[in-house]
Amino acid sequence: MPRTELGLLRTDELVTLLALCRELACAARTADLAWIQSRTFGDPTVTPDLMLAAYQDRILVGFFIGCVRGDLGVIKALGVREGYRRQGIATRLLDEMEARLAQRGVTSAYAGGVGPNFFRPGVSLRHTPAIALLMRRGYTTGREARVDMQADLAETALDTKPAIARLAAEGIQIRRAEPDEIETVARFTLEHFDAAWVSEVIDGASSSDPPALFIAYEGDRLVAFATHDAIGPAYFGPTGTLPAYRERGIGGVLLRLCLQNIRAAGHAVAHIAWAGPVDYYARVAGARITDAYWCFEKAL
Repeated sequence: MPRTELGLLRTDELVTLLALCRELACAARTADLAWIQSRTFGDPTVTPDLMLAAYQDRILVGFFIGCVRGDLGVIKALGVREGYRRQGIATRLLDEMEARLAQRGVTSAYAGGVGPNFFRPGVSLRHTPAIALLMRRGYTTGREARVDMQADLAETALDTKPAIARLAAEGIQIRRAEPDEIETVARFTLEHFDAAWVSEVIDGASSSDPPALFIAYEGDRLVAFATHDAIGPAYFGPTGTLPAYRERGIGGVLLRLCLQNIRAAGHAVAHIAWAGPVDYYARVAGARITDAYWCFEKAL
């Protein structure tokens, strides 16, 4: 059996790593170099010693990306190239990462998406070897699934004019955000929703000029937002509407405006990663579930 050597990933290997992540479905086909940079060397919770590489004859055949978030050691991504599996490479990478996390005083390892800058929401239920490996190693799961969805932009009805007119008559103004409003929406997100969304709002909105960010106001009050391309091209979200303004169609208009933008950029489908209200996205955007994930945890 060829000798496998473990080392640390280097910045000059990001192009190779991105290609391998696409091959192993750790990244979407549309993921680019900026995407992989933000999840590795550009993620402040990831340090060089938590990015492991496995080599055979100087070829990158496997990798492990970990980070520390709070009191959790997070397994962001683990993969071994096709043709190099069943040689114990994934096990060696997992052994090494668990040891490094334990040395840092981390008491629990978590295999699953933790925003921001996650690869996938969890371990895909299609990846039987990965699930079997984690279970053999003592990782447990509550079997509560997270899902990805996808909307066919050729079939989805995206007209927003009647709804925008109706909401305007109710005092709700919906429009595209200006560049100087991105920080306002980021603060709104931090105050009312998930702190992990803040960087995603900024990244998504800043992905284009004018911003890929749509907002809803009642008078001077910001009440809802939606953005796209935050975690990769053609990905919708995050989005949020204040509770008192829900059930009025505001979020649906913002969603369709984002999908219009994604379609105008030349994409045939839009992706919704880690989708929350599955029934909502199915009804409003004709989206369907494309993948499901479990998350795992183990005491170290």
